[in-house]
Amino acid sequence: MLLAIDIGNTNVVYGVFDGPTLRSKFRIATPVRITHDEAGLAIALFMERAGIDLAAIDTAVVASVVPSLTAVYERTVRKYF
Repeated sequence: MLLAIDIGNTNVVYGVFDGPTLRSKFRIATPVRITHDEAGLAIALFMERAGIDLAAIDTAVVASVVPSLTAVYERTVRKYF
């Protein structure tokens, strides 16, 4: 499955795709400051509530218009997925 993360100025939107099918989508307000561990926990909690196993994620993509958060989410993906 694919985890897509879109970091915008207002929201961070997460989507989990199983092939072409969107299995789950959730969003949070774009945090001014967040650690990679906090981001990983937020993603894990949303996925758990949606019934998606973290181990099923084998690909991730990050799009960002917030340079200060790009590296945070890249590190999150590398550590947790």
